[in-house]
Amino acid sequence: MTPVQENPFTRPERTRIQRAVAIVAGWICLLLAVAGWILPFVPGWVLFVAGLLILSSEYLWAHKLVEKARKRFPTLVRALDRKLARAQNRVGIL
Repeated sequence: MTPVQENPFTRPERTRIQRAVAIVAGWICLLLAVAGWILPFVPGWVLFVAGLLILSSEYLWAHKLVEKARKRFPTLVRALDRKLARAQNRVGIL
């Protein structure tokens, strides 16, 4: 599984090191998510979502899964978007 060459969601201003760190962090989150489904003290679903969101900027298959989830759970997406906007306003990020 190599990163997608023509992925329009990849930010071109990121360096190779930043991209490598993002890919490694995403895969680590996914591996910890698998462990979380077995071990009761690790939040598996949270880590799975985090890993998928991280990898969605680098892999087209992950982006497609995120888009499917956004279409399947629109109410949850709207609620999370509102919370994110509120948090960004508190911090001062536009």
